[in-house]
Amino acid sequence: MPRKLHKSHKWTPGTKPAIRPHSREKHKLLEAYLGLYVDTLAQNIKVPCLQLTIVDGFAGGNIYTDGITGEICAGSPTIILEAMREAERRENERRKNPFTIVDHYFFIENDRGNFESLELTLKSSGYAKNINNNISYLMRISRVHIDA
Repeated sequence: MPRKLHKSHKWTPGTKPAIRPHSREKHKLLEAYLGLYVDTLAQNIKVPCLQLTIVDGFAGGNIYTDGITGEICAGSPTIILEAMREAERRENERRKNPFTIVDHYFFIENDRGNFESLELTLKSSGYAKNINNNISYLMRISRVHIDA
């Protein structure tokens, strides 16, 4: 039987769960890794673009609250999108000719409340114009469970 989601991973309309320390660290690692990944793949300045497809199979609701400061924190979909834009900006700073990241994203979530929050946060973001273009969000509606 599938495990029940911890309350920090459960979104309902209008809620922003408190971010837990392990999620905050995961987000820092994700942001740093993506930047270094693009830096590595874009080393050759003769290459004008980089094509990437990124899949986040546990997208969550894409928004948290810091339990101490009350500050709003982005979830992994927004962190991924912003990390890629920042990496592209950095590459263009060091080059004479334009560099473009040709990117496609698939954000997948299987919980209805989490999915609704993901959808709302993406639609109300600066990335809304990219939905159904290079950004897709999908609700996984089936699970496979095998008893050992």
